[in-house]
Amino acid sequence: MFVYTADLAMQVSGASQFGLAATLERVDWPAIRDRIITRVDESSHAGRRERTESTNCTVLDGRARFTGPHELVINDDTRIEAEQIVIATGGRPAIPPVVKNAGIEFHTSDTILRLDALPASMVILGGGYVAVEWAHVFSSFGVDIHIVERAATLMEALDAEISKRFTDQNAKRWNVHLDATVTTSGRTRTTWWSSSKTARELPGNCYSSQRDGATQHRRPRLDVAGVTLVGRRARCRRQLRAGAHRVSGALGDCSSPFELKHVATCRKPRLSPTPGSP
Repeated sequence: MFVYTADLAMQVSGASQFGLAATLERVDWPAIRDRIITRVDESSHAGRRERTESTNCTVLDGRARFTGPHELVINDDTRIEAEQIVIATGGRPAIPPVVKNAGIEFHTSDTILRLDALPASMVILGGGYVAVEWAHVFSSFGVDIHIVERAATLMEALDAEISKRFTDQNAKRWNVHLDATVTTSGRTRTTWWSSSKTARELPGNCYSSQRDGATQHRRPRLDVAGVTLVGRRARCRRQLRAGAHRVSGALGDCSSPFELKHVATCRKPRLSPTPGSP
């Protein structure tokens, strides 16, 4: 929804290419934010209410961990058993120590949607799809964007030609700093080092697009559940090993390289048992 609004803003800004005298006079960020956040929150609350009120579902609030092959303990006081257990979990933001330990205000994908006002400039750490999505949104609304990426291109995980083409095109829109690592961050400026070891300062609020631990910098919320990951993700067909235990399947950030809710939703039918499957 933010992206669609940003696309409309870009169309107005580029109208002169088509002989149209149109200008983007003002961006009402609070109105944009509140319209979208209200819909998101309403959808979230409705989903939770539906699960809570369902006669086919029992909701147990808390933190769960495995204590046996078919046993979970929630909040250390509620014990449940089941023949089949499916892990469906999201991820959490990764905060680079150079930002986390600086004592400054920063934002992640959990908070960036709820900014009180648009900043004049923004430093985005990371160059994956979360980073470039928000670079597109905020630059379309007039924010001066700096992306600091340690790789040689943006969207490095894509095909090399696509990644290079994407980087070349969007370097015309944003201030893109490649082969770069942030070394210090302050209340109004962020210092980064390029591959040529040249120190530079960037003005703007800091936004970390990284997600903790995995391929796209995102860590599944499994570390307190007694689940041992293979590499950085839980990989399975119908069976996932959780420490010494086995569960029936997994979906969401814990098992997919694509950290999108819609991907997890599409994968749900694949967890249904198939006759004759191992």
